[in-house]
Amino acid sequence: MLRSRSLLPAPGRTGTRIQTRLQLAQRIAGITAVVILSTGLAACSPTVSLEPGPEATATACADVIVRLPDTLDGADKRETNAQGTAAWGDPSSVLLVCGVTQRAPTTDRCIAIGDGASEVDWVEDDSKAPVYSYISYNRAPAVEVTIDSTKSSGTDVLTDLSDVVSILALDHPCVGAEDAELVPSTPAP
Repeated sequence: MLRSRSLLPAPGRTGTRIQTRLQLAQRIAGITAVVILSTGLAACSPTVSLEPGPEATATACADVIVRLPDTLDGADKRETNAQGTAAWGDPSSVLLVCGVTQRAPTTDRCIAIGDGASEVDWVEDDSKAPVYSYISYNRAPAVEVTIDSTKSSGTDVLTDLSDVVSILALDHPCVGAEDAELVPSTPAP
């Protein structure tokens, strides 16, 4: 035989126990809805897994990260799993890591982007073309930007990011052979 229980309080009781059970049921239903919703949203755009740079915790990196644009060359910014990092596009077309090791002087191609105080020099690594990596030169801390050129314009991305990266301290800019001072040769005695 089935028995049913009444949800009404027994005569002379306040109904507090029933109200507590209803509140608990409502909270559980609310928590369940939030978990389901957040799981569904996470499935749309998973977190991008990146390795932080050795100086990712520097205050200057935090200053850069909070100034980054929400969209870059038409790609929306995504969440990353590491401090001092950012990503745009789904799948990712641009990755940024702040706090990477600064480049030593090099003969690799150096590109100056921006004007005046917002000019940033970027050393290009084309060894994995059409994916290019650029490291800011003599900015402390250094910033690395990796761009899939089949999905994003390197010039547009670096132009937008140079405005942000230019807040980092500049030691000295890139120089080329045309900047070198030639010492006149003197005949040996």
